[in-house]
Order: sequence, then structure tokens, then C-alpha cells
Amino acid sequence: MSAPNTATDNRRGIAFMLAAMAAFLVNDTLVKLASADLPVGQIVFVRGLMATPLLLLAAWWQGVPVEMRGLFHPIVGLRTVGEMGSTGFYLSALAHLPIANATAILLLVPLATTAGAALFLREPVGLRRWTAIGIGLLGALIIVRPGMEGFTVWSVVALVAALFVTTRDLCSRMIPPNLPVFAVSAAASAAVAVVGLVMGLWEDWVVLGAGDYLYLAGSAVLLSAGYVLILHAMRAGDVAVVAPFRYSIILWAIAIQAVVFAAWPDLPTLAGSTILVATGLYTFNRERKRAKLRPAAAALTAPAPK
Repeated sequence: MSAPNTATDNRRGIAFMLAAMAAFLVNDTLVKLASADLPVGQIVFVRGLMATPLLLLAAWWQGVPVEMRGLFHPIVGLRTVGEMGSTGFYLSALAHLPIANATAILLLVPLATTAGAALFLREPVGLRRWTAIGIGLLGALIIVRPGMEGFTVWSVVALVAALFVTTRDLCSRMIPPNLPVFAVSAAASAAVAVVGLVMGLWEDWVVLGAGDYLYLAGSAVLLSAGYVLILHAMRAGDVAVVAPFRYSIILWAIAIQAVVFAAWPDLPTLAGSTILVATGLYTFNRERKRAKLRPAAAALTAPAPK
């Protein structure tokens, strides 16, 4: 059974998740810019070639020993499969689905990870946490507004990708604490690069230009940061508390569209954003109150002095 974390741990997990979603979103933006000239498989492969040494260098810089034996741990292996599957299946689905529909399916991940944590990790998940996740999902769906006409067999492929993401996140929670984050992230990065190489078998690769290298280098840095941050997020706090903050990636996207592209959100987007922010503030405030109540509860249950 996985013991519940302290409120401080949960707040740290929330912060890591918010930062991870921001890193992944900007990475996706750079990939989108690069995809105007490059096939997706080539992007994924070259980005992996850049990100993997970067993660290993960061591990060496911090004096973290990268023991290859630890990377063959079954949980690390299963997590790496989850990373590979989520990348391959999601990119394949995204090529055939409206982005709103693909995003809507991935929004099921917080619910799935919470259910998985309750079933397999025995984490306590109360009614308030389930309610907060459900309301957050509602707000996110209001923003993306998927159309029913876009749901096809590729929607099933996107759903499989969501299951792989869920597997990855639950495994992140179960990775032995002695295994360094940078090493696990490097393994995931290398594995995803292999996925890009396989995808490239059906593509015509092109010669990279200077701008392409800049996009991919920036993407590699942000992807590396996202890998490390998401691992820290899932290790730091309770899954039921941290997972709903995945929805923040939609808020980051709205902010980038407004600031960079001057694309201001419409009324439904504002309404959905308000729901997401309110849900996040409720969860964060509840964890803050738990932190204040914990010392008092501990004092009440402490044995009387003799």
C-alpha cells in the first residue's frame, strides 16, 4: 500500500506538474514549427539524439551515478514501454484526428491514473478528490470542445495512447527511490528516439537547415526538462492530488496563443478556464489547510509525557 504523502509533498508535486506541462507544451510548439519542413519520425529521432546525451550530461554534472543495471528494473522497463507507446500511438492518432478530439481523449489520463493509484497502489482517494478531477475534466472539455463527427477508429488509437501514458505515470510512482531521475529519463528519451526511427521507415527524410537545428535543440532541452519534472511530480505527491494539474497544459496553451499570436479566448474557453483555475485553487488550498492541521492532529495523538 502506498502511504499518503504530506500536504507539503503534494504541493511540491503540483509545482512539478505545472512546470512539466509548461515544458511539454513549448516543446510541442517547437515540434509543430519544425514539422512544417520535417517529417515527424525524423523530428522525434533527431530530438532524441540530442536529449539523451543532455540528460546523461546533467546526471554527470550533478554527480549522479548512472548505473545501467538499475535501468533493467522491471518497473523502469514497463515505464519505458509506456513512454514509447504513448509517443507512437498519440502521434499516429494526431495525424488523423482533429486536435481537439485527440486532446479530449488524453484528458482522461488524470481520471485513469487516479483510478489506477487507488486500485494498484492502494492510495486513499476520497470523494472530494474524485469530484475535483471530474469538475476539472468538465472544464477542460468545455475548452477543447471535441466534435462527435471526429471520433473514428483513430480515436481508439488515441485511447490506447492515453492508457500508455497512464502506465508510464503509475510506474513513475513505483520506481525504486534509489534509481536516479536523470538515468530513468535518459532511458525514456533513448527509447522514444527508437520510436522515431521506426516511424521514419515510412517517411522521406530531408536535410536539416539551421532553423531546424534550433527548433530541435530547443525541443530537446524542454523535453528533457519535462521528463525530469514529470518524474519528480509523480514521485513527490499523491497521484489523486497531482494528476488533475495535467489540465494546466490547456491553460498554458491559451496563454501562449494570447501573448504570442494575439489569439484571445472566446467565452466558452474563458468559462472552461475559470473552472480549471477554480478547481486547481481548491485543491491547492485544501492541501495548504491539511498542512496546517497535521501538526495539531499529531499533537493530539502523541502519547502523554510520563
